Amino acid sequence: MAMAVPDPGPWTVARFKAFESPRDGNRYELLDGALLVTPAPKLRHQRVVLQLVIALDAYVARHGLGEVLLAPLDVIVADDTVLEPDVLVIGERPADRREEDPIVPELLLAIEVLSPSSHVHDLGRKRVRLQRAGLVAYWVADPDARTLTTWGPADDVGISHAERLAWQPVPGVPPLALDVRALFAAALDR
Repeated sequence: MAMAVPDPGPWTVARFKAFESPRDGNRYELLDGALLVTPAPKLRHQRVVLQLVIALDAYVARHGLGEVLLAPLDVIVADDTVLEPDVLVIGERPADRREEDPIVPELLLAIEVLSPSSHVHDLGRKRVRLQRAGLVAYWVADPDARTLTTWGPADDVGISHAERLAWQPVPGVPPLALDVRALFAAALDR
């Protein structure tokens, strides 16, 4: 389970950036002013991440939509929230944007892969904060159930996909047809 660090807040983006996290293999995120510490992902988690990146990267590159990125990468959502989704798809950045600027305005998709230590936050507060910041799509991959659950920008309830998923981030571009069953089989049936 993700836990808050004993040091009470309030934590801000400035304080988070100044914080030197210990080199302990944990993931550090800031959510609603609380510093969360989550253990490093396990092998099966990373295998699901890899399969998602393989599927998304080919689609995003083929249609010139932007780029696919992996954690660790801080996504500044608000002055009290810095998240680190497992997989991100960002659209093209305007030429006048600096590398250190928050990427939320270009964020087309954020994906979290569930693990015992992160599922409560991944299914709840993280999704809500990203939606409020303008995220186009949020997915949660559940390796145990072998499903992808998807939310749009204003959805309170996700749609669970166990067979196929169609994702069309930009009108006029053919949707990505993702075989969910095959994705999890490639990741987990080794």
